[in-house]
Amino acid sequence: MSATAEEDLTRLAEDVVAALTRAGLPARHPEWVSEESPGGGAKVWVVATADAGRGVYVTWSQHPELEVVVRRAVETLDLTAPELPFAAAALEAMRKALLAILGAAGFEVSDAPEISGAQALVRLPES
Repeated sequence: MSATAEEDLTRLAEDVVAALTRAGLPARHPEWVSEESPGGGAKVWVVATADAGRGVYVTWSQHPELEVVVRRAVETLDLTAPELPFAAAALEAMRKALLAILGAAGFEVSDAPEISGAQALVRLPES
């Protein structure tokens, strides 16, 4: 992959963060996170491979408090914990919101491959 292609993906990631921020969502690239950054929100990262997986991935992270409670429920096999369906519903709602917001902002966006753990995949426009 050329340096220009990587620069284009980095610029795309910056544009994705800006669009999500304009929509009122906390958004950041993991490498751009500071100690003052909130724990939850959209995390954006670049995959600069030369294959079909290339693009900007967006995942939604819930507040660290909820993540801890959910992790504890799963680790203790407490599958009746009320936080589990709440967290799942919130994650699905945010997946739909990310796709809608990024699509409305003019990005070429789709569901990310399940294996990625992300909710959205933004690709560079075909040239």
